Amino acid sequence: MERYHVDFLGPLGAKLTQAWAVAIVLNVEDKVTPILFEGIQKTQSIHSPEDIRNAFIKAGVSGEEYDAALNSFVVKSLVAKQQNAAQDLKLRGVPAMFVDGKYQIRNNGISVDNAEDYAKEFSNVVNFLVNKK
Repeated sequence: MERYHVDFLGPLGAKLTQAWAVAIVLNVEDKVTPILFEGIQKTQSIHSPEDIRNAFIKAGVSGEEYDAALNSFVVKSLVAKQQNAAQDLKLRGVPAMFVDGKYQIRNNGISVDNAEDYAKEFSNVVNFLVNKK
């Protein structure tokens, strides 16, 4: 499974797509995700590229390491890959889950009576699509 960020949502969308690419390249997705989520969704304390950089520093990445990765060819290529995927899949919103780049899972057809049933049904849909010939 690959997780991408889209750059068409919010004023920091493009900067957060770059940041997500940095997280992937530096292999710190698990460390930086909760910090970015907290600052963007919960406390609304991330307003600038500098705030994003500080989130990485809080996750244990040095500022110099972040800057070097941000300006690297690998990160720029990964950003382009994310942008192309969003365009190719005609994304209009998130979250969006695709299987084999062909099938988009639509949550409105999955039971949401409780989290356990939802997870089981979601898993069943993914497994069906993965095994579809």
